[in-house]
Amino acid sequence: GGMLRDLQGHRLAVLRIGWSSDGARLASASADNTVKVWNADTGEEQFTLAGHIGRVTRLDWSSGGDRIATASADGTAKIWDAADGTLLRTLFGHEKAVRALEWSPGDNRLITASDDGTSRIWYTESGGQLLTFTGHTAPVTAMDWSPDGQWFATGSDDGTARIWQIWKNAAGL
Repeated sequence: GGMLRDLQGHRLAVLRIGWSSDGARLASASADNTVKVWNADTGEEQFTLAGHIGRVTRLDWSSGGDRIATASADGTAKIWDAADGTLLRTLFGHEKAVRALEWSPGDNRLITASDDGTSRIWYTESGGQLLTFTGHTAPVTAMDWSPDGQWFATGSDDGTARIWQIWKNAAGL
């Protein structure tokens, strides 16, 4: 094997890479505060997601490939239209850098994890915050949904991993 494409365009370090669910596109998150979306077959840049004022620490494609969520050191997460790069929502609420994020099964919620020690669940259509989870004593650096979307796990710089249950009878869950 050898290199197939050399995707150049970021001014600073690339911090995260993510494929679209169909494998046709690749997104790259960078310390230059942007995400670039590339055609995986040709290596051509399709567009740039610009709007964060801090490095982009994480990205995640929705399972349908129609939206991209980004997390940033600016303390926000953003949801973008993956067809043309239009900003759909900015999620405000964390007090420090957002380190991780992930779409829920079904793509109707997004979970974020932050240096402020919290995890938050958001409605993706409205951008409204559903729940905040506290308990870690250091930055929350990782998380993952259970396959059914009723639980999630977090990992933290405090040396713990925790499993959380989401209210089963909350509206919209």
